[in-house]
Amino acid sequence: MALNHDGIYFQTLTEHGDLLLAGQSTAAWVTTLVNETASALLQEFPDLQIQCGLHGTAIKEHYTDLAALNSRVEIVWEDCASQVPFSYYPAAESPHLDSFEKSLDYSRKLATFRTGHQFAFVAKVWSFIRWQDDFENHGSFILGEQATLHAQERLLLRQGEWDRINAHWLEHYPIAAQFYRDILHENPNLGVYGLVEDGLFETRIQPSVTLFGETLWNPFQSNEEILRRALRPAYQRLMR
Repeated sequence: MALNHDGIYFQTLTEHGDLLLAGQSTAAWVTTLVNETASALLQEFPDLQIQCGLHGTAIKEHYTDLAALNSRVEIVWEDCASQVPFSYYPAAESPHLDSFEKSLDYSRKLATFRTGHQFAFVAKVWSFIRWQDDFENHGSFILGEQATLHAQERLLLRQGEWDRINAHWLEHYPIAAQFYRDILHENPNLGVYGLVEDGLFETRIQPSVTLFGETLWNPFQSNEEILRRALRPAYQRLMR
């Protein structure tokens, strides 16, 4: 069926931590897979824009093996570190997490190693899909069309976890803004895909989400202005 679309995005099965597979780096295998796929697509649709999704957990320092990737393909990175912008919990307290500086340093490498290309990645603020209940375990439905009471009851169940995430973001949002300022200095061709899963926007917009949004919209605002705009009362009121 002709969809009349401009581009295509596909994942590359890198949601794992194996850096080597059958004697080659995962990055090298990905390069072969993506190049073969892109070649077939471009033969059929020569003007097609192509993105491939990669998880940094399977690539790490082997990212240089992606240098041979077809120049028509843009990478969309995910899970490159356990800090912003790849983490739902900025500067969380767990001792095993990467430092912000380590996350930023690695991101600088990814942002600059493919000269002339966009640095695209998935930035995160909240994810709590109930996989056994919500994800591909129900019939067809219209997104956003839930009963008001159902949405409000669901928010009550989630608000304690939201409060924890909101506290992290209110304390540490300046490092998120710093990340974007620094990366834009390295590569102004930036593509950021903000991910908020199960945000319950029908009920209210959480402070962590508004901080996330304001930071993405303009990280060159002062930290004070980001906070002022994010905490405007209109965001916090009940939507329904």
